[in-house]
Amino acid sequence: MEYRPDYSDKNFIGTRSIFASILYFILACFNYFLALAYFAYIRVLYSNHTKISSILICCFICYNLFFLIRELNFKILHWCGYHALPKYYRFRRGRLPLFNKITKSYKMHYRRRSKKYQFLFLLSYLFYLNLLPICTFIYFYFIIHFDITDFNNENKIYSFIIFILLFVLIYILELLFKRYRKWFTKHFNLDDRLEEHEFPIFFLKEK
Repeated sequence: MEYRPDYSDKNFIGTRSIFASILYFILACFNYFLALAYFAYIRVLYSNHTKISSILICCFICYNLFFLIRELNFKILHWCGYHALPKYYRFRRGRLPLFNKITKSYKMHYRRRSKKYQFLFLLSYLFYLNLLPICTFIYFYFIIHFDITDFNNENKIYSFIIFILLFVLIYILELLFKRYRKWFTKHFNLDDRLEEHEFPIFFLKEK
């Protein structure tokens, strides 16, 4: 019989852990420290007049490393016996994941996840994340290509229009990815009712 995750069931969801939240915060700070190191390295490459293609490749690698390490941080918390809640705790403009102790029932259910489809969706998610900086790069390309860096009245209008189109494109990409998740779940006959840090955990539906 198919198991339905019940977040109100104390046998399924463990107690809240402040220690896990603090540990994640430390790991996240380390990840942001690495991001600053990436930025400093890229700045050195730029000041040394390195080829733009090499700088872009370096940016691509560092950008993806940031998100991969973030996912690794959640995995480390799993190895320590904690899992993130489905939704982030939001405060002002920030957000922070909260963690609960992994119960025996949760652990048994989590082990049944489809690792293959989980990995495929993670790759799709990384591809989606890479579309965002590409859109930003296109924006600056148009600014430079059409020589509107001199912000007179006419150029301000053009740059503003391109800026609005950039945000519209990003918003459309976000909507498309949400639709993609629904398609992905339905197409491969998956169950995505279990979530951690607003990321779906996929299970094969029982026939």
